[in-house]
Amino acid sequence: MKGMPVSRLMLLVFVFVSVVLMLGPVRAEAAKKISGSVGKGGKTKVTGIFPEIGEINLTMLNWGFAADDPAAARAGVVLEEIEVEKEVDRTSVPLVQACAGGRSFPEVVIVWNTGTGDEPSYLELRLYSVKVTSYSVNGSGLDDGSIPTETLSLNFDKITWSFAELRGGASGEISFACDEDNLCAVTP
Repeated sequence: MKGMPVSRLMLLVFVFVSVVLMLGPVRAEAAKKISGSVGKGGKTKVTGIFPEIGEINLTMLNWGFAADDPAAARAGVVLEEIEVEKEVDRTSVPLVQACAGGRSFPEVVIVWNTGTGDEPSYLELRLYSVKVTSYSVNGSGLDDGSIPTETLSLNFDKITWSFAELRGGASGEISFACDEDNLCAVTP
């Protein structure tokens, strides 16, 4: 495969995933909760999607929101989908199936901690009614032995964002509830 153009390699990966999906779908039952944590080094672990597969290691998480209309009397926020990146591994096919089949996960929890094992979590995102809405694979850098990565987008109806100060300072929690138009408001 050395010297193979990335586009050809991407096509081979797509064909491989398609054949696996057609010939032998993975028998995996979705758990009711996806949990994850990120250590000080930026490593995120997500477990519980498919219990028999185990944990999923994420290499990136990106999320944000913006005021719908800052000048409005009752301002809401529009939440972006959460985008995560991971290396291609044995969880790839079930995640593609979740995206293609429109499978919904009732609750997803992502927790950041220091990774030292002795300190509590300091940031938690708790998502509800979660769907994998997009999937893409990236095969750049394969000529140096790198593993392809894949990017997934997670859509959700509600999110609770919690923060706890690590050194005894302030902590707090904020929740957003969204309507069918993805207009969200802070909830008590």
